[in-house]
Amino acid sequence: MTLDDQLRLARQRLIETGMAESEASTSAEVLAREALGWERPRFLAALSDNPPESFEATFARLIRRRATGEPTAYIVGRREFWGLDFEVTPAVLIPRPDTEFIIEETTRILDSGRTTPLMAADVGTGSGCLAWSSRASCQAAASSQPISRSRRSWWHRETRAGTTWPRASPSCRPTCSRASAGRSTSWCPTRPTCRPCSWGACNRRCGATSRFGRSTGGPTAMDILRRLLEEAAHRLRPGGWLVFEFGYGQEQSVLESVAEQRGLAVHSVASDLQGIPRTAVVRRR
Repeated sequence: MTLDDQLRLARQRLIETGMAESEASTSAEVLAREALGWERPRFLAALSDNPPESFEATFARLIRRRATGEPTAYIVGRREFWGLDFEVTPAVLIPRPDTEFIIEETTRILDSGRTTPLMAADVGTGSGCLAWSSRASCQAAASSQPISRSRRSWWHRETRAGTTWPRASPSCRPTCSRASAGRSTSWCPTRPTCRPCSWGACNRRCGATSRFGRSTGGPTAMDILRRLLEEAAHRLRPGGWLVFEFGYGQEQSVLESVAEQRGLAVHSVASDLQGIPRTAVVRRR
C-alpha cells in the first residue's frame, strides 16, 4: 500500500468521526509526516511510494488519538505561531492564528517611536507565544507571568531547557518575576477559558481548539477579565497599554467593564478573521 493510499484511509476515518474534510486532510498529512520524520517536500515527492515498514503502526496510533478529538498540536507537541515553532502540551492553550492580532497591536504600540525604556508583560503565560513573538517582532524586553501550577512548572522546565524559544541568549528569554515586580508599559494577557473538558466533548463543543476550550464566554471568563482590568488600572504606568483577547459575544461587557475602571479607556477593538470582535486595546490615562 502506497503512502497516498494510507493517507486516504486515515483521512476517511477522521471524516467518519464528524471532522470536516479540510481538517481531516490537514491532520492526516501532519501526523503522517510526524510518523515519518520528514519535511513536506520529501513527503509530497514520496506519495506514490511504499513507506517504511514501521510507518503503518506508528501512523495508526497517531490517527487513533486524533480520532478521539485530541488536537493535532498536542499529539505532535508543537504549533507554529507568528512564523515561530512553539512547544505545546495539554498544560497550555494551543496558539490560534487569530491571536496574532495581539502581536500586531502590541507591535504597533512598542514600535511607535518611543525613546523611553519599555517593559512588556505576558500575563498568564502558557506556551510563551505572546511574549516571545512580541519580542521577536519588535525586540522589546518581554517578561511573563504564569498563573497556574501546571502551567508554571511546565514554563520553568521549558525556560531552563530552552526548547520553547528560538535561538537567543539566556538573558533574552522571558522570566517569571518582573511582571509582578512593578509597573509595566504593556500587558498581553493569555485569554481566559471555559472549564476543562474531555477530548470528545471539546471536539463537539469547542471545535477541538484545545483541551481547555475556546474563550466562548464561560462561567468565569468575564470575572477573570474584570480582575485583569482592576490589576491593569493599578499596575500599568500612565500611558501604558493592555492588549487582550475576549470571548464571542463579550464585546459589550468588556466595554462596560473598562468604563468601570478609573484611569482606563478603550483605544480600539480588533475583529478576528471571521469579522468577530476579539481583541481589545486599552490604555492607562
